[in-house]
Amino acid sequence: MSVGIRAAEPAAPARKAAPARNAAPARNASVTGGAAPAAGTRPAGGAQGQATVGVTWRAEALPIERLATWLMVAVAADLILSRIVVRLAIYIPKGDGPAAVARVFGGAGAFVDSLVPLLGLALLALLLLESRARPVGGWLGLGLAGAAAVGVGGVALAVAPAGPASRLALEFAFLVSAACLGGVATRHATGWLRLPVALVTVAAGLAVLARIVDLGGVVSGVLIAPAAGLAMRSLAGWTLVMAAIVTGVVGLTSPAGLTPRSGGRSRRWPLVGLVIGGVVLVACLAAPTTTGMLLEWSLGLGGELPLALIAVAIGLAVAGVPALARERRTAGLGLGLLLLCGNGLAASGLVLATLLGLALVAWPTRATDRAAAGG
Repeated sequence: MSVGIRAAEPAAPARKAAPARNAAPARNASVTGGAAPAAGTRPAGGAQGQATVGVTWRAEALPIERLATWLMVAVAADLILSRIVVRLAIYIPKGDGPAAVARVFGGAGAFVDSLVPLLGLALLALLLLESRARPVGGWLGLGLAGAAAVGVGGVALAVAPAGPASRLALEFAFLVSAACLGGVATRHATGWLRLPVALVTVAAGLAVLARIVDLGGVVSGVLIAPAAGLAMRSLAGWTLVMAAIVTGVVGLTSPAGLTPRSGGRSRRWPLVGLVIGGVVLVACLAAPTTTGMLLEWSLGLGGELPLALIAVAIGLAVAGVPALARERRTAGLGLGLLLLCGNGLAASGLVLATLLGLALVAWPTRATDRAAAGG
């Protein structure tokens, strides 16, 4: 009997400590928007608690991630079809067969060109609803409001084209929104990820400043520092190429990029990046003039940039962005959007997608980070 009593004595503190272990996940779950565990459920301490909280965060961001993924696919299709293939049709001989093929690609490009702003507005609405449900406040909220103004204004201009003064007002709204979202995104990023985020923010700002200078000259009827506009456009191109290179290096050297995955999936995107970079390099060597014009029309990269450097940057970005997306989904999707849009923001859908890319990088991955993101 005495042995049975002594064996039961250590068990009492364990039963008393059980609610304390269960209480920690309950606090974490309430912070992240999830429900506290029901009484009598299995304790979720240690690694199990971390996994449960991680699932809660991921479930919360899943609709945003899914819609952002579709938007990035649409922007990539727009880059290939509308900004490259359709413009290549200029150099295709005008026969019946080539003309029919060109019409097919032209129709597909027009469809994708219409799909990008629709998906962008849907993602923007989802971000605004999420920020309203759990207020982010501060600079992130101001940036989202500016993105909403740009999105609605872009649709209005597409329906009823207005003069350069209205476009100039939208460019200023874009500049304010990009500054707010880019600042929060740079501060929210960690480690070496801050460098590519800062670079793409600067590139977007320089590109819109160049457009503001051009539109200001149109509105005033006087050329306002045309050399300054050209210099800003050139610097924006260099900054975007450096951002692509740094993004690729950071992604490939991140834990997700260095950790082997089952089925060789960790090597798939580096191989794709190598192939795409090689194709661009061959195109640059075979037809440098045509390739240079396509890069300027599609991504806003001027002829002063070395074509070989652009090919390396594209290959590294294709290889590195998926690794970043595996480590932090929204940041990887945001950087992918920013690099796919480039600096040649002629379409309203791409203008909105650029701001949404910054918003995704700035978007808090944890509910407890939202106060910090609000500034």
